[in-house]
Amino acid sequence: MGDLLNRALEAHGGLDRWWRFTDVEATISVTGAVWSLKRKLEAFDAVSVSAAIQDPCLILRPFPAPDRLGFFEPRCVTIETLEERVLFRRQNPATAFVGHARDTPWDPCHAVYVLGVTLWTCLTTPFLYAYPGFESEEISPCEENGEEWRRLAVRFPSDMPAHAQQQIACFGPDGLLRRYDSTWDVLGATPIADYASDYDDVAGIMLAKTRRIFDASAGGPVTGLPLMTIDIADTALR
Repeated sequence: MGDLLNRALEAHGGLDRWWRFTDVEATISVTGAVWSLKRKLEAFDAVSVSAAIQDPCLILRPFPAPDRLGFFEPRCVTIETLEERVLFRRQNPATAFVGHARDTPWDPCHAVYVLGVTLWTCLTTPFLYAYPGFESEEISPCEENGEEWRRLAVRFPSDMPAHAQQQIACFGPDGLLRRYDSTWDVLGATPIADYASDYDDVAGIMLAKTRRIFDASAGGPVTGLPLMTIDIADTALR
């Protein structure tokens, strides 16, 4: 691993400590312009999330309605009743976005997949960059908010779910993630900037409680309303 990745891992609590746990749990509230754009007008408030640390698997409850559960895995998303009766199942969910434009409506299975990928990445970054198959290298720094941010170009392995296989993570002077830049294929290949802030020490691991994801199509500093806001509370590592 390179110097920057090692620095980031240590700042977030260390890889050895991270591997002591198997699951991360939290309560999330999700809003933002993307839900109107995709005609999913409801805000998702106080949704419980349980995510595996080593594998991209995640459960949302209740979601996408008060009497339902959403299950995310890379090759399958499922929506069930609270009594575990399957209502919808979609195999190979990533392929369901092929040909989508920015305003193509999403159905509940689309929403489960998008949130599954987004939240699992949020809850495991930057530790997942050290997982098998990931490639990373430090590139030139950038300046924002009066700080110099060191940048790490990351390439996801082909079998790891991601909104884009290549991302750029920006770390502040303290080594904590400030932002990552990517392109959301699920949103018509829209460039995005995902800001992380308001860190909390959870069993020695530093996890951001606030994520704000903006459309970065215009380049430069982002403006306007976030595409997606994610507020994370009651985080626990098991």
